[in-house]
Amino acid sequence: QKDREVFVPLRSFLRLRGLAATETDGRFAFTLGGHDIVLEEKSSDLVLDGMPLAGVLTSSSRDDGWLFPAVALAFLEDRRCHMDPLNGMLSFSPPGKREHGLLWLRSTANANPEQLFGLLDDDPAKTSYWDGRGRAVEFTALLAEESLVQGVAIRWHAGNSRVASFAIDCSRDGAQWENVFSGQSSGKTTAFEEYRFAVPATCRQLRFIGKGNSVNDWNSVIAFKILR
Repeated sequence: QKDREVFVPLRSFLRLRGLAATETDGRFAFTLGGHDIVLEEKSSDLVLDGMPLAGVLTSSSRDDGWLFPAVALAFLEDRRCHMDPLNGMLSFSPPGKREHGLLWLRSTANANPEQLFGLLDDDPAKTSYWDGRGRAVEFTALLAEESLVQGVAIRWHAGNSRVASFAIDCSRDGAQWENVFSGQSSGKTTAFEEYRFAVPATCRQLRFIGKGNSVNDWNSVIAFKILR
């Protein structure tokens, strides 16, 4: 456990699961949940299904068993993970049905994996949230495949007491981005609110840009969905 984030040594994890890994030239490659993953020693970069993702992990190496965020391992197989607060034991639920259609989530504002991947938990009783402070705070969702997106649905922390300002950008290649929505929440509910784009957008990556709220400059999101 580092800074309240829970990490799993991949060597031990994969051995217990009966899965193989390849270690060559400072790289660690394995397959999990149908995804091909490659880590590079002492690098925070990741290659996922052939797509490079820069700076999304805590730097790892063979010396510590190639650490990987527990919540991200669960996400890749569409599981949930839970740590018992009494004995520190980590458990994973049986795999579910992947409905969100996402491959990864990343943010330079708040990269805590528990908060980031927790955005996909649509349990109505959930109160924990991802947050970032500022007027241009981002997180990016990488879709499993290029898709036609109709809009997004968001549950806001304190959504019934303040109005959040935000924008949504879409990209097909991660280089060229198009703004597809700019607006505000209603400030009247803590349930999901849907925000439909004026024109559906074809994208592989979708970026949320928080611009603060009517009370302060925090951007606090309980849950996030992409509408197809």
